[in-house]
Parts: sequence; C-alpha cells; structure tokens
Amino acid sequence: MNEKQPSKLNTAIGSFVFGGTVGLIGQILFTIYRTLGIPKAYELPAVILTVALMGGVLAILGIFEKFEQKFGMGAMMGMPGLAAGIAEGIAAARSNGASTGEAIKAGLAGPGKIFGVGIFVAIVLSAVKLFMM
Repeated sequence: MNEKQPSKLNTAIGSFVFGGTVGLIGQILFTIYRTLGIPKAYELPAVILTVALMGGVLAILGIFEKFEQKFGMGAMMGMPGLAAGIAEGIAAARSNGASTGEAIKAGLAGPGKIFGVGIFVAIVLSAVKLFMM
C-alpha cells in the first residue's frame, strides 16, 4: 500500500508532455480530416469530437485513470479529461443501480458546476471589459 508518489517536478513535466501529446494527436487528426476532404468548417468540431471520444473510451476501459494518476491535472484538463470525467461519473452511477437518465445527470453534475462557474466568470469579465472601453 506504500505506493511511491511521483515528485511534483515529474508530475509537471508529465503534464506538459501529456498535453503536448494531445495537441499533436489533434494536429494529426486535422491533417487526416483535411486529406479526407472534410470541409474546413467541420474540421475543428470533428477533431474535438474525436479527442473527446478517445477520452471517454479510455475512461470506460479504465486506462484514463492511470493517466490521471501519473500526469495529474495535465490529463484531467482539456477535452479528453472532460469526456473521461463524464464517462466515469456515468459508469459509477450505473454501477450503483441508477437509471440511464439519472446516470447521465450524475455524470454531467461535476463538469456542469465547473463550466457553470467558468461561464459566469467569462460573462462578468466580458461585461467589465465592454463597459471599460
């Protein structure tokens, strides 16, 4: 039970490398989708959807939790971490006997609070900037 925790420096470097890897995967997906002839307006949504899907699938398979343990916030932030958090919340609720609707509601509860606060802060800052011009 005495698992050695990675040092803060190793976690920071790992977070940076993980985020860079996600960015590289996104760029590769852009190139693939452009080569396949997907219209330019749909490239970004396709990449975001694909990266989110990858995070959700890795969470369901139990792999993403290992990334979170090793790379800390670098793995949790961003689209794969968001999708993994939602998928893990839904899976946990379903394993506790919740209905599909209740499980989806539970899965969205945590990220919903985070985005709710983030959206509120963005609106306030935007309003302040608008009225200070």
